[in-house]
Amino acid sequence: MLAAVAVLSFAPGCGRATASSPTTAKKGTAVGTVVGKLVDPAVTSKPGEKARRRLVLAGQLVSPHAAVVPVPATPAGMVQVRWLASDGVRVKTGERVVEFDSTAFSSTLEDRRAAAEQAAGELEKGEAETVLRDEELRYAVEAKRIATAKAKIEADVPEEIRSRREHQEKVLALRKAETELAKAEEELAGFLKGAAADQEVLRVALDRARSELRKAEETVAALTVTASATGFVI
Repeated sequence: MLAAVAVLSFAPGCGRATASSPTTAKKGTAVGTVVGKLVDPAVTSKPGEKARRRLVLAGQLVSPHAAVVPVPATPAGMVQVRWLASDGVRVKTGERVVEFDSTAFSSTLEDRRAAAEQAAGELEKGEAETVLRDEELRYAVEAKRIATAKAKIEADVPEEIRSRREHQEKVLALRKAETELAKAEEELAGFLKGAAADQEVLRVALDRARSELRKAEETVAALTVTASATGFVI
């Protein structure tokens, strides 16, 4: 992965750096830290002039308010710089400083978006099918319940007012209706339990797809780095 590509210097002023060996600049009076080396303690440039000291500074001047702009973490090991702010340019908070190439992540982002849309569609379709099947099974249960109630009325007719054979047929019809009702109720309960499990699987799949989509979007968004404060790009 590429190293840090830019430094933002957010020094509020341009104070004068005093030098000794070593010297740390104070906030508001100096720009940063320098290392000084004193050479030729007494040098006269021209005859008759007072001897002057000459100080040669060696090292790096660093702003105490600088912010390093690192390469964002990505699944790919290497990322290329597509655009970089010019050295010394002044940028405001939120303005673009570095833009990395997102080509390698564009197809992944589209795949994640398509996967999330597909998962959402499957969940919506599953919910609609569940509602439809639930209504069908509940209607079947209600129909069996009505049939059972009618069969019970027929079976409750006293045996004395009709033939023994007819009475037995009505009793058998009631038992059959009761069996069919219990079977319909069991089918409805089993469907509801299975449907709940299926819906949970679809919801988990949708949550996972949306999470992967968010990560892909965050990766692409992170490839454009903006200034955290107003300053100069170095």
